[in-house]
This record gives sequence, structure tokens and C-alpha cells, in this order.
Amino acid sequence: MITSARSKRDMISSICIYLTDMQEEILAAGMKHDVIEIPDGWPILPITTIREAYKWLRQIYTHNFKDEIYKVRELLPKMLWKRYEDWGDFTDHREVKMLQEVQTRFRGLLISKDRPIFFKKGKIRAEIKRLRKKKTRTLTK
Repeated sequence: MITSARSKRDMISSICIYLTDMQEEILAAGMKHDVIEIPDGWPILPITTIREAYKWLRQIYTHNFKDEIYKVRELLPKMLWKRYEDWGDFTDHREVKMLQEVQTRFRGLLISKDRPIFFKKGKIRAEIKRLRKKKTRTLTK
């Protein structure tokens, strides 16, 4: 059980790191900061639910964020990206078009109906509530 709890914490810690690293791009892609977040009550969830979320987000972080968005952002200095954003009307530039394309794909993945239940707020809250009731019933027997 200790290994399982430690493994859960390690995966949640990695998820936090991924979300923190991607936060700026989540906002730049036109999404709310909490579009993907760790649900309250996560410790009661089975390790398989957390593992599924971890693997899914790691895939997005590695391939879509680091391999696509980050590489496009590296094409120009931060100062120039900032100028493009501040001045606006630079949508016809090659790098801006490239960034918009990868941001659209990134946004689509994060809000996909195929994302793990861990990142579906309504469903995961209901699951946590169900597991808490089940645990309470087991303890009172």
C-alpha cells in the first residue's frame, strides 16, 4: 500500500509540473487556466485512474507541447513574440500561422471528449463522491 500511495503522489507531482509548464500556453491557446486541473479528493481514486491521466498528459506534454509548441516558440525571440501579441495584426507571418496551427491542435487535445475521466470535472467529482460513500459504508459495517 505504501508503494501505491507513493506512486500516486509521484504521478500527481508530475501532473502538477506538466500543468505548471504548460499554463502559459493553455492561456495563449484561448483556454481558461483551470481547463485541466487536479481534482480535490484525488487520493481516494484508484491508481489506475491516476495512471491513465498521467500517461495521457505526459503524451501531450512531450509531443504536443515540447515537440510542437515549444519548438515553434523558439523560432523567434520572446521579445518579438511579445511585440506580435501587443501590436496585433501579424496573423499573416509564417511563425504566427505555425503557432496558431499547433495551438489549435493542443487546445483540441486538452478539451477532447477522449480525455481521461480524471480531467472531466463533473464525472470525476461524481466518482469521488461515490467512492467516499462506498468507503463510509464499508467503515460503518
